Amino acid sequence: MEAIVLKTTQFHDEGRSITFFTEKEGLLRANVKKKDRNLISPLTLIEIHLQKGRGEYYSLVDLSLIDPLFEIREDLARLQASARMAELLLKIQFPEKPSPLLFLLFKGFLLRMKTSPVPHLLATSFTLKLLKHEGSFPTQKEEFPFSLTDEEWQICQCLAHSRSFPILEEIPCPPDLINRIQGDLLINFL
Repeated sequence: MEAIVLKTTQFHDEGRSITFFTEKEGLLRANVKKKDRNLISPLTLIEIHLQKGRGEYYSLVDLSLIDPLFEIREDLARLQASARMAELLLKIQFPEKPSPLLFLLFKGFLLRMKTSPVPHLLATSFTLKLLKHEGSFPTQKEEFPFSLTDEEWQICQCLAHSRSFPILEEIPCPPDLINRIQGDLLINFL
């Protein structure tokens, strides 16, 4: 199954514990043996085959690299924005809860992040789309945890509902609004 690596944690001396986000199974945790651990890093798109282990952990049987997303790691702004999106998924999603549409959205945003000139705007749009997906997106500007001007409300609507990356990347969003969405909004809704 296709997966995106969200988090890696050292697991004893033998290997690592990896948290994957998959289309069919949602968040999965797997133990990866020492010989495979260097092939897996966060924000990598891979094909995995897992075997159910004890508890919530799986064992990695096989993997193949689909896209290492090197372009994201070569630019600090892209890396920070992508890591922020991964962090949101780790906070919001329950283990083994399938979210196929959310997986496709995250994958699409990561692939676009490789070339986007506005990575933090993409991450902000992903945040609002994630809130919308989870049914927590405010329907009126008065429901936001901070005050918005009518123009800022319209920007939030465009970021949450836009279906085109070129159009999305042209939205004039002030850095202050990005910071408030990434900070205050998430604190109150997550």
